[in-house]
Amino acid sequence: MDITGTLYKGTDWNAVALYNFFPDVYRKPFELNGAKHVAHVKYGFDSLHRSLDVYLLKSINSPKLKLKRFINTSNIDDSVDKRNNIEYEILSSIKGADFERELLSTIRTDIKNFCQHPSKNNETQLSYVKKIIPITAAKYFSPEKLLEDGKKEFVPACILRANLDFSKGCIAGFIPEKNSSFDGETFKNFYLDISSECEYCYALYHHKTFPKSLIKIDKQQLKEELMNWGAKNRKVDVLRLGKRTETGSIYTRESLIAALEAGLETGTRIVMPTKYLEFDPTVAELFKKTRSVLLYSIGYDEVERGPLISGMGNDFRLEQAVKYKEHGVFSSLYLSIDAASGPKDREKRIMEFAEKHHVPVQFLPIRVFSKELAQKMLGKTWTSLKKNRNQLHLLGDEIEGGYSLTGNGLLSAEHVDEFWKEKIENNDEFYRMCHHNSENTYCGTCFIRGGAVTFTPEVKIDYKNKRKSSTYNTTTDKNQIKMFTKEHFKKGE
Repeated sequence: MDITGTLYKGTDWNAVALYNFFPDVYRKPFELNGAKHVAHVKYGFDSLHRSLDVYLLKSINSPKLKLKRFINTSNIDDSVDKRNNIEYEILSSIKGADFERELLSTIRTDIKNFCQHPSKNNETQLSYVKKIIPITAAKYFSPEKLLEDGKKEFVPACILRANLDFSKGCIAGFIPEKNSSFDGETFKNFYLDISSECEYCYALYHHKTFPKSLIKIDKQQLKEELMNWGAKNRKVDVLRLGKRTETGSIYTRESLIAALEAGLETGTRIVMPTKYLEFDPTVAELFKKTRSVLLYSIGYDEVERGPLISGMGNDFRLEQAVKYKEHGVFSSLYLSIDAASGPKDREKRIMEFAEKHHVPVQFLPIRVFSKELAQKMLGKTWTSLKKNRNQLHLLGDEIEGGYSLTGNGLLSAEHVDEFWKEKIENNDEFYRMCHHNSENTYCGTCFIRGGAVTFTPEVKIDYKNKRKSSTYNTTTDKNQIKMFTKEHFKKGE
């Protein structure tokens, strides 16, 4: 993901300014190795408060920098400081230097140009520090409804009737530095870097700032919703935790325990995909008691920088999956694959690990968002992925293709390679798959029940007009749905 910001151009220096809606959230561009954090600046206009972070650049030639806007240094005076309630936090090492004078002038120019109105406060402050250390207050809110509709709404075979997230933002983009901490109210030494979030996440552009969008889980409210959910006020049998954001991090652990306890008290089973959940005995016991399922997401480290920086890469997830299994939890792997082609070394290694440790695997065919992702994740071009497999004999030895464009602009595997079909067999054993194309729905039920491969009903999704809150606009020809038989549900009940 490109870094957007403003280029500050001085006499003999260049810097990038990154902006944020919250004055106590600090931005950091982790792509720019060697960039020096020289200032964090809070400012206001009307009753609103914002902030910016300035990084001194070694070079402006980074391919990640997308800086179409620039500001040249000027000689603007400090009258803007009180007008816009500016508070400076600046490195003491640059105090008194020509660079500091030019930098302050450039920052003032930037803020004056942006803030058309003065702040309702008229205070200013300039602090010199040896090192800029972020202190960010967590912000919790209580939504009217905790649950959102599940995937079943547009994939009828899916058993996930409802979803629950613990934040409107994802921890993957909130990066801990050395000696970071969180006491339930305040994050210390965490930086926001939205470009560190998993690049293939379909909810990426809906994410808000993690520490400022935490959901307060009222267990009694959750229990009531689990017992009476949806238009028909039906009980939720299976709840998915973490539809759009990560729910396994230590920073939302109280919410996770509350959700599992609510599931235990209502007889609701939980399915939880995760990248961040370390072994926790309390969590393990609740997963066992609720007969719930952990799905450790095994993706591509090269496009999951946030989890990798935080020490939560694929190797970490494999270790935790085994630890939970050894404790008696139904722990499994959620392995992202290129379904249109056979396995590569990565997939073979993961399957060998899974078989050695007896950890079941549910395959998740990836959906490709962009040309850059196609190259990073699959080493293929967008065009080659869309090649028609019926004409492969005309293309020589390079067997690619098998993807089609969905209504929301993603490339999805229309063709499923025979290797994966043979692995999953009837989709009811050690290997299962979660995928749907125009011919079949591969539903592994996330190992909650017996899996199946069914005929895909005609489901049309209006991606442009789907409601933002909880449900999608779908139409389904119910006569085409091939329902599961009772035999499909015996296992795991």
